[in-house]
Amino acid sequence: MDGSISSIQEQFDPRVVQVEPVNKSISFDSIEGVEHSTQIERSNKVNLRIREDATPTDVLQRVVAFTPVISAQLARPTLDEIFIEQVARNRGADAADAVRMEFENA
Repeated sequence: MDGSISSIQEQFDPRVVQVEPVNKSISFDSIEGVEHSTQIERSNKVNLRIREDATPTDVLQRVVAFTPVISAQLARPTLDEIFIEQVARNRGADAADAVRMEFENA
């Protein structure tokens, strides 16, 4: 991948919904279409990674129906997420999960 950070991000679908829930302890992993959720450091926001077989706008609607939110939006993928997606495509889901865990513990 070559180019600026923004040009690299534009090459990838927004497969992340960023949510700021009213209830900070809510779990989003049970919502249909959510692959996994990640708490954003020093924030009340949560990034929800969308499964490949789901559409981000449908998941966004399910989130809003599931719990009251202060904000919810489609988010550009981070470079970490793009890297993890490439690992998943080239080496499989287990390798991508290992990289994700490594990033979360870094």
